Amino acid sequence: MELYTIPSGPLRVNTYVVVSEGEAAIIDPGQRNPALYEFIDAHPFRYRYLVLTHGHFDHMVETAGVKRRLPEIEILIHRADAAALTDDSVSLYDQFSPVPAEHVEADRQLSGGERFLLGAET
Repeated sequence: MELYTIPSGPLRVNTYVVVSEGEAAIIDPGQRNPALYEFIDAHPFRYRYLVLTHGHFDHMVETAGVKRRLPEIEILIHRADAAALTDDSVSLYDQFSPVPAEHVEADRQLSGGERFLLGAET
């Protein structure tokens, strides 16, 4: 397993890419993160999951952009935070930007304890 860390945005939130046997998961695609897109372009892994650890904008505002770039990726977020993907007041984005965020729905809402296969890792 490989782990890459990509700092993003003015708050310097870390975006992570976990890779196992050519399959990858992106965790917390933070805001204004051209380095993430450069990484995706330079590493043609099979991107399976986009995992959001929670619904604050600085950890998820690039979700719609990543989904547009990688339409096959599955967006995962806990059901208690899912509304943050479509409501700027829930994600707190409206507190920091007068321009609305680009919204996208979760592909799967989690309830806790789920396990996922990524390459040879669970």
